Amino acid sequence: LKFNTFDAVVVATGKDNTNFLINEHFITSYPNIPLFFTWLEPMGLGGHLLLSNLRPQGCYMCLFDQDEEHGLHCKASFAAAGQAFIQSFGGCNNRFVDFGNLDAEQTALMVTRTILQVLKGKMNENQLLSWKGDSDNFESKGFQLAPRYYKNEEELYTNRFAFVNSRCPTCGNKSRHS
Repeated sequence: LKFNTFDAVVVATGKDNTNFLINEHFITSYPNIPLFFTWLEPMGLGGHLLLSNLRPQGCYMCLFDQDEEHGLHCKASFAAAGQAFIQSFGGCNNRFVDFGNLDAEQTALMVTRTILQVLKGKMNENQLLSWKGDSDNFESKGFQLAPRYYKNEEELYTNRFAFVNSRCPTCGNKSRHS
């Protein structure tokens, strides 16, 4: 595909490794084409949208930290690091992470509205947008929430640019974009 003819690209793979590759490819080969990374939290906990590739810094890799205890984990997550949410019905071919249709629809609406804002020229900075759902089901199954879940909607919105990592191995210290 010749992505330089695209107005925007939505990435909804649910696979971090795939997203890392897409992220790096676009930063290197297609700067300034808006990338919309989107994903859901398990059990209705929320959804996220990372708008990136509009500025030199602030990419998908910036969302991740690495530590000895949990390895690589996403700072945007509402779920505490080091937990596994994959469920299975009838063996490994039927593995899934539990979330509902309404969660996917709410996230898709957030993505669609943001795409429209970008295409109209009303939004032109890399940012992380999130919505929060109810945590009762999640916590009733013994899972732990991340500190980010406890921020209110205004704090999440106000801090939507705070994910940028100036030492990011993918976009840090790069001068591109005009």
